[in-house]
Amino acid sequence: MKNTVFACERARYPLLQNQAYFDTVATGAVPDYVMQGMESYQRARYLQGGDSDWAGMSTFRMIDWAKDHVARMLGGHAGGIAFGENTSQMFSQFSAGLPLEPGDNVILTDTTFISMAYAWDLRRQRRGIELRVAKSRRGIIEPQDLFAMADERTKVISLNHVESSTGFRHNLAKIGDFCQARGILLAVDTAQSAGVMPIDARAMGIDFLAGNNYKWMQGFCGVGFGYFGPRAMARLEPMMAGWRSHQQGLDLSLHTLTLKEDAARFEYGYPNAPGIYAMGLVAQRYNTLGGQAIGDYTLSLAEEIRCQAARRPGLVIWSDYPPENLSQIVILTADSSYTLTPDAFLAPGVCAMVREGSAYGAPYALRLGVHYYNSQADIDALFAALDGLRA
Repeated sequence: MKNTVFACERARYPLLQNQAYFDTVATGAVPDYVMQGMESYQRARYLQGGDSDWAGMSTFRMIDWAKDHVARMLGGHAGGIAFGENTSQMFSQFSAGLPLEPGDNVILTDTTFISMAYAWDLRRQRRGIELRVAKSRRGIIEPQDLFAMADERTKVISLNHVESSTGFRHNLAKIGDFCQARGILLAVDTAQSAGVMPIDARAMGIDFLAGNNYKWMQGFCGVGFGYFGPRAMARLEPMMAGWRSHQQGLDLSLHTLTLKEDAARFEYGYPNAPGIYAMGLVAQRYNTLGGQAIGDYTLSLAEEIRCQAARRPGLVIWSDYPPENLSQIVILTADSSYTLTPDAFLAPGVCAMVREGSAYGAPYALRLGVHYYNSQADIDALFAALDGLRA
């Protein structure tokens, strides 16, 4: 499990000097190079005005540079990347722009994150489409559960790559093969996987995916990204437009819209430039470190959490899945021998999400996320804190 490369990365996060941090599921730690890059932009705008210099790049050249790195991270191509405000906005662009007729159906899961469910429910209310919801069994949804619900009117299978509430990781390659063979679009929310779990959109048969910058992509809020594959681009009808959508950009003499041919048609006005720069830096770092190495390391840390939990009375590994469905998110439950509250770990210097556990069949539930900036020492601190909270 020890990895000297990731140990060196850890030094870039001041937050980790004072606590063992397991809350990336909600909000990630920010590295020094992200903070420095954004501060440099703010300082230049404050003191000099005008465009900012992004390591020798103008703002719009920088955006293309960021798209290149994000595309490499996702196994896509830069022309398929668009930036927006958050995952919800990017996913809603996909769901709203897809031509659907009454009687068409979309398949999703009962564990899907609410933003995705809301996006499809709005289409159901307005266009009379059918939503088919696959039921999980202790967080598990087999590909066959989805396949059995599909028919000739199925237009989309819509999934979270890693489910936020359970940590279950879907076998996207197998699901993608099924969708490609039947003309069904595969749409994926990667808010809980991009930047930490390997993703290859083309190899996995993903037609559309969306994610954000403030969890595993280690930035601040305000930037979302979408990847629009060829089949999605061919079918989608943009519902909005702005000067960023136009083939000629800021040519003010043109009042007739000609959409860009690539995914930039889904961008509208001036973007969150510092946030995009930060995203490009993190994606560049991910590509340098290697997505498979990051995935393997974080999965090994998650396995260590499960091993330590298995040795302690009163703790249960709720997210106990087959190896191909494990992720960097681990759900543990605790019985009443523990005294846990949402702020229970503040004093011991551990940041972890504690929930009321009735949804998991226990008094308490812990949702723990590990990134490549975590370490064995963090895990030891976590369980030392838990031991101290047991009667």
